Amino acid sequence: MSAAALVCCFVPGFNSLGYYSALVMAALGSLLGLTHGALEANRLRASATSSLELMWRVAGSGWVLLTPPVLILGLNALFVPNCDLVEGAGFYAMSAGLGILFATQVGCACTLVVGGRIRGVICALAVGLVWTAKDCLHLYTDPPIFVFNPFFGFFSGAIYDDVIAIDGRFVWFRITSLVQVAWMWSIIHLGWHEGVWSIAGLRARGVRSASRLWMTFALLSFLCGALYGARATIGYEIDQASIETALGGRLESDPITLIYDRASIEPERAERLMWDARFRLSQLSAQLEESEVAPFTLFLYGSADQKRRLMGASRVQFAKPWLRQAHIHNSTYGNRILPHEMAHVVLGAYSFAPLYVPARWGGLVNAGILEGAAVALEPPATRFNVHEKSAAMRRLGLAPNLQELLGPDGFWSQPASRSYTLTGSFLRWLHRTRGADSFKAVYSSADFASVYGESLETLVSTWEGWIDDQSISPELLAWADYAYRQPGVLYRVCPLEIARLNDSAGRLIESGRETEAVEVLEQVVDHLPHDPGSLLRLAALKAQSETPAALDALIEKALALEDLPMLLRARFEELRADTRWRHGDTQGAGSIYGEISSLPLLPDQRRLVALKRDVA
Repeated sequence: MSAAALVCCFVPGFNSLGYYSALVMAALGSLLGLTHGALEANRLRASATSSLELMWRVAGSGWVLLTPPVLILGLNALFVPNCDLVEGAGFYAMSAGLGILFATQVGCACTLVVGGRIRGVICALAVGLVWTAKDCLHLYTDPPIFVFNPFFGFFSGAIYDDVIAIDGRFVWFRITSLVQVAWMWSIIHLGWHEGVWSIAGLRARGVRSASRLWMTFALLSFLCGALYGARATIGYEIDQASIETALGGRLESDPITLIYDRASIEPERAERLMWDARFRLSQLSAQLEESEVAPFTLFLYGSADQKRRLMGASRVQFAKPWLRQAHIHNSTYGNRILPHEMAHVVLGAYSFAPLYVPARWGGLVNAGILEGAAVALEPPATRFNVHEKSAAMRRLGLAPNLQELLGPDGFWSQPASRSYTLTGSFLRWLHRTRGADSFKAVYSSADFASVYGESLETLVSTWEGWIDDQSISPELLAWADYAYRQPGVLYRVCPLEIARLNDSAGRLIESGRETEAVEVLEQVVDHLPHDPGSLLRLAALKAQSETPAALDALIEKALALEDLPMLLRARFEELRADTRWRHGDTQGAGSIYGEISSLPLLPDQRRLVALKRDVA
């Protein structure tokens, strides 16, 4: 446990007390806890006066597994920012703490039931393996991407969905785990006789002589059954039937089945969305040169919150090609998200079980090909296409190594904006220059050399030469300098805490509580004093109520940052001018707007600034 915690200290995202490190410590700790509980039960059995004392002592011995990681990761807070140690400790307690407690009690119960040290360990590990396999099977056979497991706690499922918190589902699930522990205690206590548990001991407990024990066992059995039966209502285990019932709407137009939220999407709008989906499918079929597509299902949720509650993804759209399903929220006509997720499902026909995505040995997914292929098949962009964006990224020196992005794990080490754009450009280029058949073949095999007869290095080099010849406008360069500077999720400071605070601020603004939202955004800026995006969100909110003098201090702090993208600099200056206008200084505002309008802004921003200048 100490070794694992020390390794986490050097891995971005896992180097502080929080969801990621707690998940690792819970998984390893529970595996050791099953063994530890079985061995401790065998060692302490002779000296225990009762089964409850024995199980209590085994539970208490779990501190051996729990303490080293929390001390090591806590001390690492001296070197790595920990924005919310209380929340981090909460994740550790809920995941590793209660997970190890559950594991040690399962190990203890197994030793007492089967007898013997080795048999107890084997039985405990088997229980843990079967239980976890059941949860993994649920992930595979049903739409949700999250899973609650008594050993490792909560797995959110999506790396880019960074709003992860201890919510009511997690609390109720852990209450269920504690009830299950109490149920194990009751059945062990019922069968305990002279230091040994046996079926004979269970029979020896007559109903009259041990009525309270049997009543306790019956009550705990009922609670376990009731909590398990309510798992979909509570929200910690949801199947496809429950999701379809919750959404309520259904349309079918071969090969598409549309399941939609009837409460927020009118039947007429659902019909139009179905027509949009059929049009996008015709585009995909033409690009892939296929006349027929196997049936698949689109799930349309009414909101991000509903989607998160029912299947786990809030900020990201998601597809499960092996189930031939795509899950989308807030879809509008012409939205590019719909064809992207549909592409994942349609492309599944060219890959193999069990996941039907580009993968080696059935499970090592090549995310670069998976996501790049879907981007490559997206409809044309309205402003800048992926080739132009890639060219600008390379011109600015922000482009990561494309060969690494197409490797087994390089895709996730980079910001999503860079990874998706570069791999999408490369695979779109291959599709247009080498044909659809080769495109489908490389999606299937993930082997560029065998499909194209050239090494990946040669193909990338040829693409780089072609992409660098693309023309780049000043507006595109300014946009790319702004869009591609955000670090990857795991490389951000306190990624989950900052995402939670920003989400909270957004909800406060939507409900009209701007003063409280300012306080939340000020916490974000305290954690990230040099992040221009956080400063901009705070400045934009304060600009609606602060005086010019009060806002200038915040804006000057932002403008003093090194390498501040020009578009952000222009936006800060625009906020400065807006505040002056609100307080009657139209001449000063007009002068600032005039200076901004000469910069290479995006068309929408340039028109708005010019309009403000002329009116002022």
